[in-house]
Amino acid sequence: MAIGLMDGPMRWLLPLLLMEKGGPFLVGLSFSIANFGDTIIALLGGQCSDRFGRKIMLVISSLFYTIGSLLLFFAFWQGDLNFIIIGMISTIFIYGLSGISLGSTLARITESVSDEDSGKALSLVSFGGLIGRILGSSFIGFLFRKNPVEALIAMTVFSAISVLLRLQLKETLQLKSMGENISLIGHLKGTINVVKMLGSFCILSITTLVVLNGLSLAICGNYYSPYLTENFGLDSGKIGMIFSALGLIQLLLTPIAGIVVDRYKYGFLKGLFLGNVFAGVFC
Repeated sequence: MAIGLMDGPMRWLLPLLLMEKGGPFLVGLSFSIANFGDTIIALLGGQCSDRFGRKIMLVISSLFYTIGSLLLFFAFWQGDLNFIIIGMISTIFIYGLSGISLGSTLARITESVSDEDSGKALSLVSFGGLIGRILGSSFIGFLFRKNPVEALIAMTVFSAISVLLRLQLKETLQLKSMGENISLIGHLKGTINVVKMLGSFCILSITTLVVLNGLSLAICGNYYSPYLTENFGLDSGKIGMIFSALGLIQLLLTPIAGIVVDRYKYGFLKGLFLGNVFAGVFC
């Protein structure tokens, strides 16, 4: 939830600041580099998670969030050129390097609950994150309108708290499997073999889903808050409320989705497709 308090407002505030200082090209370039880095770091993070444990990857991810927040706070005091450079680096830390924990998060959930409860467990984790986003977007939105410096400090504090909270987590990876000498190439080969077992049609469907979902997030997500500001003249307080409302809709639908997946035994993959179909309809 602490990450959500920072991640919720960051989703609309960071594109807004980048657009203000460097225009749409800076927004697109920054998030393109960050997303490319996220792809690479997720592969490395998966191997490190299997070798060193889930907890350490989650802590490192929160540290990257905190560093990115500090950089954004520092960039706020700089001129346009320095902000462009530091803002891009901040984006890479927040939305690129922090992706190192993606595999660890899902693995930790599946290792902590039974298969019958996996849908509800995933929903519960999303539920907590969404509450953080809802509260964070509204709070930071109004605070940024009143005092931008205090808002950036608050976001940094939220991300730092997440580091402390994740340090209290228990390790779920079996101790006997930690530290196994698995090379990166071996890890990638194992991943490819698992993917091949899904079948060509399933692989094609997942690839299409990922590409289309990525395009929608890149176009709508990164430019939505600047669009609201430039075309409707909305300030940070109103934008924060809009994103809180969107988060509230997700909050109401997430537990229902988890129950449906578990009760009707859709499985993780079918549940993923079902969720994205509904998301596409609402968008």
